[in-house]
Amino acid sequence: MNISSRTPEGGPYRCEVCGKVSSIATYSSVGDATCPHCGSLLWISDAMRRDERIKADPRARILALVDEIAAESQSSITPAAMLHSFLKRTIGAVGARAGIAWDVSEHEIKLLQAILPEHAWLSRLNHPVHLRYLRAMAAEPSDEAIILPDDELTDCFDESTRCMVILASFRTPVISNGIIEVLQRPDTPVQARPGFAMFIQQMVKYLVRSKALNTIPNSNAAGE
Repeated sequence: MNISSRTPEGGPYRCEVCGKVSSIATYSSVGDATCPHCGSLLWISDAMRRDERIKADPRARILALVDEIAAESQSSITPAAMLHSFLKRTIGAVGARAGIAWDVSEHEIKLLQAILPEHAWLSRLNHPVHLRYLRAMAAEPSDEAIILPDDELTDCFDESTRCMVILASFRTPVISNGIIEVLQRPDTPVQARPGFAMFIQQMVKYLVRSKALNTIPNSNAAGE
């Protein structure tokens, strides 16, 4: 059966029946339309319009991410929950392979939160060269995120885990020497890499404003 396709400058929207995405112009202000693939009736709400617009427009995705992090930063969640949510949202926005939050002191490198594709990555992150960069970043925090040289990381990662490494430092009353690490796809064009680093640094600036990372637990209250 041939389904009549009506796709002038609308959408894009995903059909809940067949799962295919099409640009749809709704028939009325109510938001009803027909899927051009399977013929099912679509009911398109304002929320759906916003969600699909965000998915289709990279700039809209970034603005939505900023709004989400800013809103969550004022919520009463734990530092661990804040870091996990931040990593998940940030690496999702840029399509990165992994994200890690570290707390690096003179005597210890502590992994606070991590979103990794598989557990095997942890052994790669424990490589001496990688740890040396974490210590150097913590010893001399920078206002700008840095991209580690590819040629110095060849021993850290194998072919399956090879990536572009971005480090951004931060300090808050709760985390004294924090580092956000983002592992981006290795085929990221050279000309695009500075933009990724700037984006990560900007997101970290929102992170450090969060209530969770600026509120030291009251030990007296905890003992009552």
